[in-house]
Amino acid sequence: MLDFALSDMPAGLGLHRVQAAIMPGNTASIRLSSRVGLIRQPTAKVSIRIGERWEFHEMYARSVLDAMPQIEVHESSMPPSVRKITLT
Repeated sequence: MLDFALSDMPAGLGLHRVQAAIMPGNTASIRLSSRVGLIRQPTAKVSIRIGERWEFHEMYARSVLDAMPQIEVHESSMPPSVRKITLT
């Protein structure tokens, strides 16, 4: 289902990101998010108001970038003008 959501249209929904805010103690939702391919975002923490209280949640997400192959760029393949950038 997540692959369908992240696939380009018309084969899918064309979404760029799917995310869920899950309370840390909600083990059933954490297991489900793992089964469908969501990844815990360690730096993303949010508070959501439930009734009269603000509750801490952790973010789980998957984006189209997660499925893209990682490309290594070696300095030797860059032109000299790019290799020697200096910030002043």
